[in-house]
Amino acid sequence: VESVTARFNDANSVAFSPDGQYIAAGVQSFNQNLNIWRVSDGSIVRERVTAHDNGTACVRFSPDGQTLATSGMDGFTKLWSVPDLTLIRSFPSGRRTFSVAFSPDGSLIVAGGQHGVSVWETATGNLVQWLQGGLTYVNSVSFSPDGRLIAAGFGYTDQYGQAIDASVKLWRTSDGALLRRMDASDTISVYGIAFSPDGQVIAAGGDGGHYQTYHGNLRFWRVRDGRLLKDITIPDPEQIGLTAVLSVAHSPNGSFFAYSRYDALVTVIGNPFASAGIAL
Repeated sequence: VESVTARFNDANSVAFSPDGQYIAAGVQSFNQNLNIWRVSDGSIVRERVTAHDNGTACVRFSPDGQTLATSGMDGFTKLWSVPDLTLIRSFPSGRRTFSVAFSPDGSLIVAGGQHGVSVWETATGNLVQWLQGGLTYVNSVSFSPDGRLIAAGFGYTDQYGQAIDASVKLWRTSDGALLRRMDASDTISVYGIAFSPDGQVIAAGGDGGHYQTYHGNLRFWRVRDGRLLKDITIPDPEQIGLTAVLSVAHSPNGSFFAYSRYDALVTVIGNPFASAGIAL
């Protein structure tokens, strides 16, 4: 396995192309914040591309691997050709955009950020719909494996340190109808979400607590009715937010689950809801 050496700090997001040929990384810097490497030998293909002003927050490859989507602090979602990173088109939201995802067939892009959640046609750049159900910070977005649902993780703190709309919401892709709100009680913010490969469970990671008492948390809900299957609290002995869960992922076969924390720890565990004794 070749080593890819990063020439920067504060990488916000990384992604493999579907065919495993490339790795892309978005960086938290004012400019020169998008890079792509060849996996086979670790060589840089394009580096220090200024994709967004003030940082590239998220990178995602299209299902066919021909296109890379990025979202940024400048309020744009952008499409780039792979591997040369030539700009194809931009999708303006007007406010900071933190997350982007392709639909399974690649025809749609969903973007989430301070503007809420927006859905765009990949081929034309036309706005399909602005999803209703909350305009607070959206930290993460995802399509279900069958493309029929769109999920978003919400939440931030106000000037008094109180959590605002910490939740996961589900919409129907076909008409944008809000189907369900799953409350993440005792959570300050939901940072990462992920559907299980079969689409029956959605996981969410975030941070919780109040009055300077913090902990990380993981929650797993059944998609069809929003029932909470598992709730895992991750203590933070230092009480400074080190165990906040920033990103979550299911393995392709659903046997394992991984999450990353603010303190740079990545943990892989077995299927966390298999022992819940609940039929999916």
